[in-house]
Amino acid sequence: MDPRKLLERAGLEAKGVPQSLYGGDISRVYRLGAYVVKLAPNPPLGLFPAEARGLKALAERGVRVPRVFFASEEGLILEYLPEGPPDWEGLARMLAGLHRQREGQTLPIRWSFRQIFQDQSLFRCKDCPLYT
Repeated sequence: MDPRKLLERAGLEAKGVPQSLYGGDISRVYRLGAYVVKLAPNPPLGLFPAEARGLKALAERGVRVPRVFFASEEGLILEYLPEGPPDWEGLARMLAGLHRQREGQTLPIRWSFRQIFQDQSLFRCKDCPLYT
């Protein structure tokens, strides 16, 4: 599918010629003005709607992700985020905040990863060092 067709289907104006962007093992990624369009020739059922849900969940938890304008089985339309200066400390704070959260609550900072794994029963292996 031409990325301009997906923009039209979403009711968004396609400006310019699609520019290929790097990245994506499954999808082809294009930039058209303020939009990024992700397409795949034969995507697994639910691929793009699941990615949209994942981006929404990350955004709700304070992670900076592109806004989703449209998601369908055919593709995904996202906000184009221009590359900015590296901010590794900001990324670390964002990831730490994300990992302190559970559905509906934030974990106290004083918990260690070991306590989180044990509390959430992520590791059920009795022989694993994290479980003991």
